[in-house]
Amino acid sequence: MNVKKRQVRRMLDKLHFKAKGKRENQYYFFHDERLILTTAVPKGDGDIRKGTANEIRSQMLLCYKQFQEAYSCPLRHDDYVRKLQSKGRILTK
Repeated sequence: MNVKKRQVRRMLDKLHFKAKGKRENQYYFFHDERLILTTAVPKGDGDIRKGTANEIRSQMLLCYKQFQEAYSCPLRHDDYVRKLQSKGRILTK
């Protein structure tokens, strides 16, 4: 699966990650004003190397299939929060 930098940034925006950084695009995922996850996407356009894409996927705590769903759009913010809750990264109220 070829992963485009621009599409990964759109995916992170859709999942409500906040972008910050100058050299690389650092992304932070907050829930209830609490930092949950961080990841980085290389700047520019074009493909992301397979190893880098796997690092982003693992930092997002997603398996390959879940990452594909997020990349191709079916995975929404609420679904992602539920996945993180099931993995114990976000406490349920």
